[in-house]
Amino acid sequence: MPVLTPEQAANFLELSEQLAEILTSQPPCIGDGNIDGVVDELDQSDWQDFADLSLGQSSWYDINKDGATNVQDLVILSENEGAICEE
Repeated sequence: MPVLTPEQAANFLELSEQLAEILTSQPPCIGDGNIDGVVDELDQSDWQDFADLSLGQSSWYDINKDGATNVQDLVILSENEGAICEE
């Protein structure tokens, strides 16, 4: 990594802090793959699309992050169906 000037280092630190604040501002919403704030039938439809497109490999809807978009993810999604995720 290149050496940063003092100004670049200060800017990097400020931006890193802002990013951390943004990332922690939204609570986790397990199963809300389309990030619309609710776990619903659209997420199930999207899960199927991603499972088909990824041929079962990991995808956006690999909810348990086990390397496969499969029925285990659909079960998790179904268990969380109806969840409304608020900021």
